[in-house]
Amino acid sequence: MSLLTTVQTNKYIAKVEPWNVIKSDIPEREAIVDNAIFDSAEAVRIAAILLQPYMPSKASEILDILGVDEAKRTFDDAVFGADFTYGASRIASGKGALATLFPPLIVED
Repeated sequence: MSLLTTVQTNKYIAKVEPWNVIKSDIPEREAIVDNAIFDSAEAVRIAAILLQPYMPSKASEILDILGVDEAKRTFDDAVFGADFTYGASRIASGKGALATLFPPLIVED
């Protein structure tokens, strides 16, 4: 996934505004929100696959959080719509800042 595609995904989510759509009276609001969530997850999945050579442990953790099967983490799988089987996280979610993917740096005086 290139920077351009990441920017396009961000613009797409900002334009769709799923947080507002779900509160609206639009009959197809659930489908619009579901599509926005899926499209966002696909962008993250593809980015994580492409980041594996540069950030192997973090990319693997992202893919585990998304529930992507280890056999579906190849560059051939880094295509929109290539995998419809993920979604159930393979790791338990935590609580607090230290349970985040990129915890904040702790600076002491």
